Amino acid sequence: MANKTIDMQKIQSVLLLLQSGCSLRAIAKQTGIHRSVVKHYLDRIEHAGLTLDDALALNPEQRKEIIYGTQQAAPKDERQRQFDIFSEYASEEINKKHVTLQLLHQEYRARHPDGLSYSQFCDLLARQRKAKDVVMLQHYNPGQLMQIDFTGSKLYWVDMETGEQRAAEVMIITLGYSGLTYVQALRSQKQDEFISCANNAIQFFGGVPVQMLLDNFRSGVIKANRYEPGFNKLLLLFCNHYGIVPDAARVRKPRDKPQVESHVRIVYERIFAPLRNRVFTSVEQLNEAILPLLEEHNKRPYRGSKRGRIDFFNQEERAALKPLPETFFVSKHFCKGTIGKNYHIWIGEDEHHYSVPFSYVGKPYEVVYDIDSVEVYCQLQRIAFHQRSHRIGRYTTHADHMPEKHLKVKQGMDPDHLLARALQIGPSTRMFIERILNRGPHCQPNFKSCQGVLSLSGKYSRERLEAAVARALTYKNISYKAVQSILEQNLDFITVEKQSTIPFNENTRGAGSYQL
Repeated sequence: MANKTIDMQKIQSVLLLLQSGCSLRAIAKQTGIHRSVVKHYLDRIEHAGLTLDDALALNPEQRKEIIYGTQQAAPKDERQRQFDIFSEYASEEINKKHVTLQLLHQEYRARHPDGLSYSQFCDLLARQRKAKDVVMLQHYNPGQLMQIDFTGSKLYWVDMETGEQRAAEVMIITLGYSGLTYVQALRSQKQDEFISCANNAIQFFGGVPVQMLLDNFRSGVIKANRYEPGFNKLLLLFCNHYGIVPDAARVRKPRDKPQVESHVRIVYERIFAPLRNRVFTSVEQLNEAILPLLEEHNKRPYRGSKRGRIDFFNQEERAALKPLPETFFVSKHFCKGTIGKNYHIWIGEDEHHYSVPFSYVGKPYEVVYDIDSVEVYCQLQRIAFHQRSHRIGRYTTHADHMPEKHLKVKQGMDPDHLLARALQIGPSTRMFIERILNRGPHCQPNFKSCQGVLSLSGKYSRERLEAAVARALTYKNISYKAVQSILEQNLDFITVEKQSTIPFNENTRGAGSYQL
């Protein structure tokens, strides 16, 4: 009972009974409070220099302080005083680069050889820092602010062309007042991806906030500064288009943007975890899986409330957002150069090559590209258009941009093209080419064998080649040399005789007649 806080009304009853002269045993029987506890209350009142009348005259808070208040702390010993002085220095030094608790303890023991042990030093220093670590409660007006940050962990998708597992960055954008959240997976943290995601978030919210607060990632901030951070040109154009005031949090100060920081942990729990065992083949497919989980997150009620983020947004914040402009912001990039001998231009941002008609080799060009498309101009005339690719070090080539000789080489490596050419000669030729291709992976030797067989139609006629491959198929000799030999020896003119069968009669003995 002594460890439990008893209601002040009940303690007042105890004091009244003591004032009336009741014994401790009688008071314990009447109130249900053990007599030793009653004696403890009486001792605390006497220790404070008060009489029962004085105690009853106090208000409940004053009476509670006397009975339950802490006793006067014992005087600090010399080691404690030494640590208190050193801890002020240690609290500042621990935030500096390369400074560790072990180093600070060594410095402490160098000053005070008989000081605290390492474990005691760390424990007391942590307690002092925790006591000083207070958090300021931040309030935002409806429609005032959206906070932006990337998650530390990543989601993954599989590139079906290479079989590689690729990491997807995940951006979180949260409205400061209602907490309504937008989450999107991106290929990278590059400017185009970031601006595209911010565009989608504004469309998702259906309005524009007054201010944008983002972390110090490079796609938005070019120079971190506590008072006047520097933003890149593309972000400033984006903010100017929507009428948003950009701002950046201080470096390594996550509490400057508490809503989005807390949502990082929540997104790990409500989006990352449910998707952990699923396989995705594109970023687009990944975002399709994120949307229903995001919708569920925004609808989920806050703890201790019946309303969720979407409810607060619809009822209190949506009307405070500025209306959307007529058009969304589209970022365009430009680069110039001279078309090389391989009739491809290069975009350094993606490290990717795009084809142009080979007749423009050696001429100057200008490229205009955004997140989705690439346009190539020569003397103000558009000469090529491509869907933008983010595959590093690869080539995007249109067949109509290639010289005829190069096109023939490329077609010679295309199984569908080889089968189509073979079918023009005849069904046996197509079957022969198909069997060569099925000998193994579509590698260089197989393609060369197919090209060799099809080239024989030029030296000989199509009819003879069709007859030659039919003969080779009969003998199951699937090779270029077999067909060449048949044509050189004119065996294609000889009809392949069918194997004769012996008619059944009673004198014919089967395999059973030879069994022991």
